[in-house]
Amino acid sequence: MEDTDNDSSDVPTIPSSGVQVMQAPQTVLTGNIQTFKSESNTPFGQTEDSNLTYVTGPDGQMYAYEKPPFNIKQFSIGLLIPLLLIGITGLGNAIFEEPDWPEEPGTDYDAEMQAVNNTTSFTLNLNLSANEIVISCKISTDSDRFDSYWCNQDEQDEKNQDFTIYKYDQDNERKVGTYSHSNKQFSYDDGELHEGATVFYKVADKAEFKVYEMETQDHSNTGDFFIIFCFAAPVVGIVGSIYGFASGKKDLGIGFLASTALLPFALFALLFVLWWVNEN
Repeated sequence: MEDTDNDSSDVPTIPSSGVQVMQAPQTVLTGNIQTFKSESNTPFGQTEDSNLTYVTGPDGQMYAYEKPPFNIKQFSIGLLIPLLLIGITGLGNAIFEEPDWPEEPGTDYDAEMQAVNNTTSFTLNLNLSANEIVISCKISTDSDRFDSYWCNQDEQDEKNQDFTIYKYDQDNERKVGTYSHSNKQFSYDDGELHEGATVFYKVADKAEFKVYEMETQDHSNTGDFFIIFCFAAPVVGIVGSIYGFASGKKDLGIGFLASTALLPFALFALLFVLWWVNEN
């Protein structure tokens, strides 16, 4: 009991009248207001960085990894390789090809064929030297267009320097005559009566024509070789882009795709340059 009394005596007594209530001071916040920006693909509270990519891992946590810088070297390689193939095509044609196609030798003639006993058959005998050959021919009649008849050589004809004459009639192609080099004679019969028939033919020296054939063949082979580069360019562009993306070399793949898209414009520029060079 004594302890209780002593404790009570120690507590200050507050008068019932004139009570003063002490209020706690209000808290005042100072400083600048900062705004946090949160993008849809950026975790809240983190500043956006163009070099960082945020991904969600299998454990549900957000991870950030640094984007590799743009590889200009790989992009340039992919961009230039297909375009260089187009350039090789143009450069090769400009350097190795002749400026003009070789001129075909020979002299053009035309002659009226002779009817055989008032039948549908016509013949014409030529007076050629031993060194002369017929290198082309056409037939025209009084009732048919000029382009209805033409001469052609198959492998055996070319070996014997002969020609087979064809007629295009009502959507049908049929044989109507021949030229025999051994007999130096044209023979023609389409089974129809004609008032006359004219043969147009070209005669050339055998040795000169042989040289002409060799020159045109070399000319054609050179052009075909460089055309391969032209057709290879889009294939290389497509395959290169697939390889670039599949191997993780994104910038290389983008370069190949960009080059493939530019190929039509590069080809047009090449054709224009070649035309300008030939004209000047």
